[in-house]
Amino acid sequence: MVNIDTKGENMASLFFYKRSPEISMFDTVYFNDNEIDFDRIIELLKTSESKYNEDKVYDSEGYAQIKFDEVSKMLSCMYIFKNTLGQYTENRYDVEKEKMVTIREPYFYFGSCRVSITSDLNIIVKANYSSEESSKSKCLELLNEKGIEVRPIKLTNEVFQHIRDNYEWKKIKIQKIEIEGDSTKKVSYEIDPASDKKSDVDLMYKDSGVYEHVTFHLEFKEDKYVVKLYKERNKISIDESQFKTPEELDAFSVHLLELISDIKKAANELEEDSESKKEED
Repeated sequence: MVNIDTKGENMASLFFYKRSPEISMFDTVYFNDNEIDFDRIIELLKTSESKYNEDKVYDSEGYAQIKFDEVSKMLSCMYIFKNTLGQYTENRYDVEKEKMVTIREPYFYFGSCRVSITSDLNIIVKANYSSEESSKSKCLELLNEKGIEVRPIKLTNEVFQHIRDNYEWKKIKIQKIEIEGDSTKKVSYEIDPASDKKSDVDLMYKDSGVYEHVTFHLEFKEDKYVVKLYKERNKISIDESQFKTPEELDAFSVHLLELISDIKKAANELEEDSESKKEED
């Protein structure tokens, strides 16, 4: 079964983070036998809980709905953040000046993103609207302040090329193309994954530039899901309607994070092998 994104009405943006390899004081405080101490992390998040007003509307920054799932061994929470949508004009009457004055006021609201943490400190930040994507770093500030250092998993050219070479891909966009005698600087092309016919454009440009994004099918638990990777901001876009339950999306997200991590690890090992051979020569 292939779950195809047809409407794009339930698109979610995912951002992946991993534990920093450097040893810090955090390791002795928040880890037991190389696995995160979820009780301590929950205590930490609760020191910065978001509050809601008498109308039950959240009106302060912080964490909410902090939960630990015994089955998946994942901690999840919502992060409430203050976001600005620019300014608006307000006209007031100034009693002292006896005239109308025009004032520019900021327009803001409180948005949210979802944070999921695995036992080995892989972190998934999910935003459902583009305006929420800016919170991806802010929601991790508390962890960084406590010495819990995590780093974004970057979607490098090696990741895109590996997926293009090993998975059923559908769309590709490449920029910064450099081919002698060819003035083309960027291309975007699409194929039918069910067709055996190869793309002439792909054969010509696949190794000649920087990948901007790729859309591909990824198998998981006997189904196929459509995933789109963006180089910019290391963003992953997925239609949530492909999944029957939020738990399915969580499991798939962890699988995708581990897959990309493995691709990057293999690419780094190849680079190290290449450097070693150069030194031997």
